[in-house]
Amino acid sequence: MAYLATTALDKFWDKTADEIVFLGEWCKTNSDSKDLQNYKTMPFLWSNQEIVKTAFDECWAVYYAILPILSKHLNEIHNINKSDRYWKIIIGNWLWCFIQIVYDRYKNINNFIAEYPNFNTFVLSKNSYITPLEYGDFINNISSDPYNLQLYSQILDYLGFNFRALDYNLNQRHVYKYGHKSLFKNTLFRFIEFFAKKDACITITTPNFINKMSFIKLFFNSDRKIIYDDFNDLISIDIKKDITMRNNFTRLYGGNNDFIKLLFYLFEQNFPMLFLEGFMDMRKNALSRSNRLTKVYFTTNAVYFNYPYKFFIAEHIEQILFVGMQHGGNYGSDNSFNGDKYEIDISDYFLTWGWKYGIDTKPCTYEMINQNIKPKKDGYILFVMNDMLKYLYRIESFYQSSAIKLAYLPKTISFFRNVKAIDKFLVRTYPSDSGFKIAQTLKDNFPSMIFDNHSKTFRKRLKNARLFVCDHLSTTYLEAMAMNFPTIVFANKNYCSFRRPELFELLIEAKILFYDEIEAAKHIDMIYNNIDDWWLSYSVQKARREFCYHYARTSDDWAKEYMKVFNNILENDARS
Repeated sequence: MAYLATTALDKFWDKTADEIVFLGEWCKTNSDSKDLQNYKTMPFLWSNQEIVKTAFDECWAVYYAILPILSKHLNEIHNINKSDRYWKIIIGNWLWCFIQIVYDRYKNINNFIAEYPNFNTFVLSKNSYITPLEYGDFINNISSDPYNLQLYSQILDYLGFNFRALDYNLNQRHVYKYGHKSLFKNTLFRFIEFFAKKDACITITTPNFINKMSFIKLFFNSDRKIIYDDFNDLISIDIKKDITMRNNFTRLYGGNNDFIKLLFYLFEQNFPMLFLEGFMDMRKNALSRSNRLTKVYFTTNAVYFNYPYKFFIAEHIEQILFVGMQHGGNYGSDNSFNGDKYEIDISDYFLTWGWKYGIDTKPCTYEMINQNIKPKKDGYILFVMNDMLKYLYRIESFYQSSAIKLAYLPKTISFFRNVKAIDKFLVRTYPSDSGFKIAQTLKDNFPSMIFDNHSKTFRKRLKNARLFVCDHLSTTYLEAMAMNFPTIVFANKNYCSFRRPELFELLIEAKILFYDEIEAAKHIDMIYNNIDDWWLSYSVQKARREFCYHYARTSDDWAKEYMKVFNNILENDARS
């Protein structure tokens, strides 16, 4: 009989079993690999982009199907009458993320059962289960072994299995805290509000400016119509779990979709406490804010973790225009990307870095990509790496979970084994490690490799580089290309799926993007002593300009571009 190991917690492994099967590569991250050679591992589910796109679409269909059910239920519990859009703003980012996580875990279990119908495993005792406080707490937990063990245990329980249960301390949190005071920002924001016009009509939250003076530049470009508010009020809410409030979730869905039934079963334990037991206190905080209401509220990413902001926006969504903005790579370019799908859905308008997708998206630029950093002729090659959680936390078109070990890291190792100028590289690994020990693996393979100690920002490191190289398609390559900084990227084609592949084909023809890491290494060796001959050539610059126009558009005056879009929104659609 096979024994199933669902996570890396070896306390929950039966090491005396005849055959142990790991559910994924994440199970091996806490143990010495030498002890694991005789174990089997289930294949990774998400290396085929057609399968990824199908799963992505299915999960979003489930989201749109169950959100009205949850909206109605939450309205009844809290004795209010709020729209689906209200609840999308409050719970939406947690909900779509939870759906995709459970979809992955459910598929993993079912695939294992199909191959090993007779099996045994240890599960987490129900006395050890926890409930996340909110989205941030949920993401922290989903990166951990114990909470994933909880989800797998609950799925097996839902499927009717009865295995031996063991206790484990998962550290249940009960106090939601938010807010911090920045003396600089508080002083700056008060200064700006003092000089703002009485009829200031735009409130900006978390614009993620690189330059602190950008706040003032945009303010004066707006003709003093902007105020800044980061909604960083100090909040502390003590939340006690109410079992009776949670007992009705399984009764809400009367359909025959087994996956949706599973979700409602899991909601009873995993629905965040801030949306149920802590909701009224959080809502009271939002309603008690005395700030004047402006016509437009603009942010880049406050709709994910800033609950004072989320609740405030949701409470006033019928009286304001809510404008979001792209704040990283993959937006608009990838076929399966949750960020733009969710943020466009809850926004009245959404500003992009150049691309357009529907009437509510507004091509613009971004302060961060309008930096001016020139390559240093005798500098190093800055190599930037990525890392993701070892447990999949969203279904998208890029490396994550087991793919980090199976596809991403081997490709990068292959690159460094084939490049001759390895001593010229400064390697910037991801600041935190998912568990796959990326930095240590590189050190073991390349003892002389020079690593960035992260004492300086990416942009400061770039100032002393002659060439930027990246092993993934995310944000930094867009920043570098927007600056017209010599850039080379290589990626695994199996983990790429683009809405407009012809634009990425331009980068391939210009030898900026490679799917073959060995060819990328050869190209770097060839151009190393005279990078400008390649980078400044007509064909390469033409490809870069065309690509950046759609995905990393720059401007001679980014602040004027912002205000051009804001003024257009105010003139055409601002609510009184």
